[in-house]
Amino acid sequence: MNSQTSWGIAIRGKVVTFVRENNGATTKEIREKIGNEAIGQLARLVETGQLIRVRRGYYEFQSVRVKVK
Repeated sequence: MNSQTSWGIAIRGKVVTFVRENNGATTKEIREKIGNEAIGQLARLVETGQLIRVRRGYYEFQSVRVKVK
């Protein structure tokens, strides 16, 4: 794994933790807390299902759902 991959994983982890702990966050809050590099990772987090884009500029944590039979 190269340093760029490790860097992206670390940033995405920080973003997910921040959004989860705050029960959602705006793009502005994420930028202020983590930095501009985090904004570029938001699309990937939504794409992989780790975050939900509720509306423009607002993200929430995707909680794990267990299907009970």
